[in-house]
Parts: sequence; structure tokens; C-alpha cells
Amino acid sequence: NALRESSKDDESIVIDRAQIVPQAGAHFSPTSSFVIIDQSMWQTGYYRMFISHKVENKDTASYLKKALEEYGVSGFVAHEDIKPTKEWLNTIKCALKTAHSLCAIITPDFVKSEWCDQEVGIAMGREIFCIPIKKGTDPYGFLGEKQGIQSKGKMVSEVAQEVFSALCENQQSGYIEVLIELFLNSNSEQNALKWINLLSSINTLRKEQARSIRDRYGDNSIVQNDEVMKVANELFEKYKIPVISKTFFSTPVNDIDLPF
Repeated sequence: NALRESSKDDESIVIDRAQIVPQAGAHFSPTSSFVIIDQSMWQTGYYRMFISHKVENKDTASYLKKALEEYGVSGFVAHEDIKPTKEWLNTIKCALKTAHSLCAIITPDFVKSEWCDQEVGIAMGREIFCIPIKKGTDPYGFLGEKQGIQSKGKMVSEVAQEVFSALCENQQSGYIEVLIELFLNSNSEQNALKWINLLSSINTLRKEQARSIRDRYGDNSIVQNDEVMKVANELFEKYKIPVISKTFFSTPVNDIDLPF
């Protein structure tokens, strides 16, 4: 009810995130102030990944951020994304609060950085998915319990591919759900084809997730392109879900019954 009231039934308003905090014995006041968290560092609709790194590795982090965009991942690199006019510490805190996951580039001197340690600590405290990338040393502490990605001898594109695989394999990451939304809300046929091809390549996609794509397929005319539908139907067939055709979207209308 509160969510409906906040949007006033305006379908153009999209609620991206909601946090419900119980306050025992407290009474809500309409004049209570709300904290507005800046999310401008993220690409709209993309999966949000905080890339923790030492300043000496900012170029590597930036290259990885660029490579991950092809997978619908919006990366945050502190030394690149913070605008000079903004308070840098507040921007980092907002990015950590709103990230879906964290990727840490672990170098031998990573442990010497108090900032990197705190970034990882905040992410693990939020219990979001964390991916360590081993660049010259192994992850340590609580992060050492995670399966790391070895970067030695690999191109940035190869590391990005492994990050993509790790996101797909772990249901905690929430990545597949974000990718489904990217596809269903595609703003161009080119993007729609890119996202459905990515979804088709994911072996861990569950049948109910594939069915949710089919159930909402009629909501966006852009994904009804013939080439896009061909890939989507191949995905549906893989999960033994009825395929769709152009008639799936056509609803006959009786002119007499149109609203006055």
C-alpha cells in the first residue's frame, strides 16, 4: 500500500529499490525526513558493481569497467567516476550502499590500503556478492573464502567473461534478474538482441525465469523484432516452454466496446 501510495498509480514511475526498516515503538510522522542517496554514478537499469582497487591499478579497473558494460554491468571506479564538484567520500559511500556486488582487484599491497579493506568490509557486511580477482596474490580474510578469479596471463576481456560467469553461477548475485529486466525494457532492437543472446548463453537460467520472460513478452514492442524473437523462441524451446509468434501480441478489439 505504501509503494502504491508513493507512486500514485503513475505507471511512468519505476521504483528501483525499497528498504523497509522496522522501528519498534516508533510512530511515523509525515514530516519525517528521508535520506536521498545519489545513484547517478550508475547506468540506468544496469547491474551495479563496485570495483575496489588500489590507485596504482586504476587503469586496470577502468578497462575492466568498460569490458563489463557488454554484459549489462555498470562498474564504479572511484578514481574515474567521482566528479570534482562532489564530495568524494560521500560518493563512494553512496556507491557502496547501492551496489549489487563488489569486485576486488587483489594485488600484493591491497591489504595495505585502509580504504580497500573498508570497501570490502562494507560489502561483506551488506552480504552482497563479492568477487576477488587475483592479481599477484591471493585474497585474504573473509574474502579468502570466496572463489577468486586468476588474472595472470589473461586479457581484460577474458577476466570480464569470468566475472560474467561468476555472476551467473551465483544466485545471490541477482545478476540474471537484472539482465532479464534489461532485455524486457530494451530501448533498441540492437540492445534487445544483445541481451537475449546473453540470456540464452546462461546455463544457470532457471525455467521460471525463462517463463517470466515469455509472460511479459508483449509489454515491449521492441523485443518483438523477428530476429530477437527467433533467439527468444530457441530459449523457450530449450526449457520446453511454448514458443510465441506475432499472433501472440494481437488482441482483437470490438469497436463498439471501446471506451467513450
